[in-house]
Amino acid sequence: MVHRNPELISIHLRNCPDEYTAAILEYPPQNLEFLDMGTVDSQLILKALSVCPKLASTGKSSPRNNNTAEFWQSFLERARQIQELHVERWTDFYSKDLLFNTVLPKLGPQLVRIWFGWRDLLGCDELEQVLTACDRLQVLRAPVKGNGQNLVRCFKTVASRSRLREVRLFGDDVKFCENDKRRMQRLLPSLCSFTN
Repeated sequence: MVHRNPELISIHLRNCPDEYTAAILEYPPQNLEFLDMGTVDSQLILKALSVCPKLASTGKSSPRNNNTAEFWQSFLERARQIQELHVERWTDFYSKDLLFNTVLPKLGPQLVRIWFGWRDLLGCDELEQVLTACDRLQVLRAPVKGNGQNLVRCFKTVASRSRLREVRLFGDDVKFCENDKRRMQRLLPSLCSFTN
């Protein structure tokens, strides 16, 4: 498939054997920008970063083994071109502390899109930490906790230094009243959606 389609820019391999990923990485499309490998051997993630010069996102890829601080340090050393980060759960990044204190400060300045999954809710302080670390961020999808007024205050703090164009916030514990939505959309006159 790869030999017949050398111009591929996006490949999804979730729930496939590692051998599929390994085969693609032997002769990867040189224009590949997105490669979601699912849960794979950690060395395949590092290899993808090394052999795919235009890779901007590893999708929801996560290491099956060797999910350590050392692995993520190696990831960061190779991730110079990464612009999009998917965070299904904090433990995919070894620990919450490693994600917020090491990965985001290092990778954040180059990210334009970040997607958080449903499993871990972000509080206002954590949301502000994400937006502060990722000052080029254009697209944010995040599950949040707290009330609408707290989140409005958080966005007010960062809106002046943010390039956000699209925001989607969701969470069982958040109820945005219409006034909250209007205030936030004034702060971020971009495509904002709110899911209760």
